[in-house]
Amino acid sequence: MKQLKVGNGLVSDIDLGPLIHRDAVAKAQTIVDDAVEQGARLIHGDQSMAPGPNFFMPVLLADVTPTMKAWREENFSPVAGVTAWHDEEEVIEMANDTEYGLAAYVYTHDIRRIWQLMRGLRFGMVSVNSVKMTGAPIPFGGVKQSGLGREGGRQGLDEYLDIKYYCLGGLASASGS
Repeated sequence: MKQLKVGNGLVSDIDLGPLIHRDAVAKAQTIVDDAVEQGARLIHGDQSMAPGPNFFMPVLLADVTPTMKAWREENFSPVAGVTAWHDEEEVIEMANDTEYGLAAYVYTHDIRRIWQLMRGLRFGMVSVNSVKMTGAPIPFGGVKQSGLGREGGRQGLDEYLDIKYYCLGGLASASGS
């Protein structure tokens, strides 16, 4: 996280641009404060280094628990919370224990674990070993309280279609009469 460059998102070597507005920055800080107050460890995230009022420096929180906002809320900010787990079944249960389901990220090179996690995670998108998973041809969207339907890709057109099914049965042979 220390290597991530925060600044003007239009500059080619910048990794993280500003948040949408100051309220988003305040929400991100509330999520971090809540976690720390409940016992999470702040591993990284010095906000004094932010290049402006709409910027939020990346935060890494350890020992995040289900009672914390960092676990329960979609924060749309560079706040990452981590916690320990013992096996894939437990981590799938923990990850799915949310009313949201936009995106999940898996980091491993164990192909068995990759397939088990991709199948078990209830999210609209699952990315393996990368945070860059969206683009114009990708059907972007979530499940549960993170939305219905998709935008992008051919699946994004479905929202604009009104499909009608026709079934014709029992017709006599077509004659010229």
